[in-house]
Amino acid sequence: MAKLVEIITANRLRDGAVVYWNQDGWTGTLADAEQFSDKDACAAALTKAQERVKAGEVVNPYRFEARLDHTIAVPVKERELIRASGPSIHPELGKQADPSTAPRFRIAAPAKPPRPKQAEGPEAFDVSL
Repeated sequence: MAKLVEIITANRLRDGAVVYWNQDGWTGTLADAEQFSDKDACAAALTKAQERVKAGEVVNPYRFEARLDHTIAVPVKERELIRASGPSIHPELGKQADPSTAPRFRIAAPAKPPRPKQAEGPEAFDVSL
C-alpha cells in the first residue's frame, strides 16, 4: 500500500495561481511542496499558512492527502490532480503548456464497470417494436 502524506495548498492572491506550502513559504509546483506524514506537524504548518492570508499573500489554505508513488506525491482526489495540472480548458495554457513544470502522474486504469444484472420477473419485458 502506498504511503499517504498531507500537503498544504492555497491560491496566490495576486494572480490566483495554485501554490503549495514549502518550509515557511509558497512554491508553484507540487513536486516542491512539503510532504507531511505527521498530522500535528501539518496542523502547525497550516497555522503558519493561515498567517499568510492575513498578510494578503494567499487565500483559502487547506491540506489534502496524497499518496507517494516512489518519491512523487500524487493527489488522492481528482480535484487536486486538476489543480496540480493547471487549467483544463486548453492544453497550451497553464502548467501543462510547459513540459518542465507540468506534473506527469501515472493514473491507474479505471476499474471496469459492473455488468448490468439481467432483469427477471415482471420487469423483464421486451421493448422492441
